[in-house]
Amino acid sequence: MIDKTLLKQILLDNRKEIESYKIVHRDIVTEGFNCYVFVGVRRAGKSFVLYEKMQQLLREGHSWDEMLYLSFEDERLVGFTHEDFNAILECHIEMTGKDNPMLFLDEIHNISGWEKFARRMADNKKTIWITGSNAKMLSKEIMTTLGGRYIPIEVYPFSFKEFLRSRNIPYDVETLMSTTGKSLFLREYAEYMNWGGLPESVHLPVKRSCLSFLCIRKFIWVTFVQEIK
Repeated sequence: MIDKTLLKQILLDNRKEIESYKIVHRDIVTEGFNCYVFVGVRRAGKSFVLYEKMQQLLREGHSWDEMLYLSFEDERLVGFTHEDFNAILECHIEMTGKDNPMLFLDEIHNISGWEKFARRMADNKKTIWITGSNAKMLSKEIMTTLGGRYIPIEVYPFSFKEFLRSRNIPYDVETLMSTTGKSLFLREYAEYMNWGGLPESVHLPVKRSCLSFLCIRKFIWVTFVQEIK
């Protein structure tokens, strides 16, 4: 079983980290439903979709007593199993005295058997947002896996508008009519078309190494999936 003292420390650490992140608004609609699963390639920005929602809730007057975040890529969670999911809820109650938190669970596919917990939380009318990146979660099987209880949303790299937003480049009509504004816009467009919009690479002065590494990882994964089919 997971050490609950360690789990509480991780939950507390996550609060501070999430509050400190500078978030670029994503044009993703998530209104009117409680259960979402965000899927997509690695480094497309799925985690930051969760961060943006939590920061929004904090601005609206909600507190950490009402929500929790856990990333299953945290090396401190090595050994966590599906039997430990309830410990997350127990730790939250012990820390805050409140039950029924909104759950934000990142890269949940790292835990074997996560599907049963996710379905149970949905059946219990919890608000729960989860992300995942592996081949199974990228496929149409996700709807069957979760029994239709979640709305799946594909998260892609930045659109050009999001790309400009992340680099603080204005793109209103007045700016684009000016010589300087138009030239800057065209330069950014060339940058976007050449290197794409993976959030992690947008602000890197040298993008080739980062993108080459991600492409190699993708190639290895696709080759592996093809071999086991």
